[in-house]
Amino acid sequence: MPLPPLLAVALVTLTVAMAAAFVFALWCPEADGPARRRWLLLGLGLVAGYLSLSAALAASGTLADVQARPPAAALMLLAFSVATVSLGLSRVGDRLLAWPLAWLVGAQAFRVGVEVWLAAAFDAGVVPAEVTYHGYNLDVATGLTAVGLGLWLWRGTPPRWAVVAWNVLGLALLAGVVATAALSAFGIVPTQPQVLLPVTFPGVWLPAWLVQVALLGHVLVFRALQRTRTFGDSPPPHLR
Repeated sequence: MPLPPLLAVALVTLTVAMAAAFVFALWCPEADGPARRRWLLLGLGLVAGYLSLSAALAASGTLADVQARPPAAALMLLAFSVATVSLGLSRVGDRLLAWPLAWLVGAQAFRVGVEVWLAAAFDAGVVPAEVTYHGYNLDVATGLTAVGLGLWLWRGTPPRWAVVAWNVLGLALLAGVVATAALSAFGIVPTQPQVLLPVTFPGVWLPAWLVQVALLGHVLVFRALQRTRTFGDSPPPHLR
């Protein structure tokens, strides 16, 4: 079932907003002029790669055969996820770690918008309840708690275990909803309707970009936590 126009516009808007945020996050940290321009161009190139490649795969029909084993959409998601983790562990991740931990955590609040969008898609009959907060998807909790924990990190020093627990739980919830959607999309677990967002445009941008932004955020938080064992009274600048 194609996305209703308003839902399509909303998804594209959310995707573009997070793409702009990613590019800004790479461009903004201090550096000389030429270096900042290189980071800007790199950010634009990475965004263009993720969005254009996934859109082309969806538009060409390459992802349409969900009965294939393995499904092309699953291979795409796996490849994109490996690329995202690699970026988080690369110099791109180093650059993004210039941002305070409070911002890295708080940025995950965008997932509330994703969950609201999924709920609206359920109301429109596009996705089943299982992939929304009406069913098994509790990922909205990650976005909501990101706001509170981000503010706590900015204004105080929460215990390290609380940040670790939040990051582990958020990653688990992300993996859970992706797995639920995949089981439906590939016909392994029947749902009404079947999840077909990953094989259509612009629905493909949900797993190919928005899920990747969330995954990258968790990788960065783990890396930031690895840099210090305790927050203490005077945490390093990147953990403030």
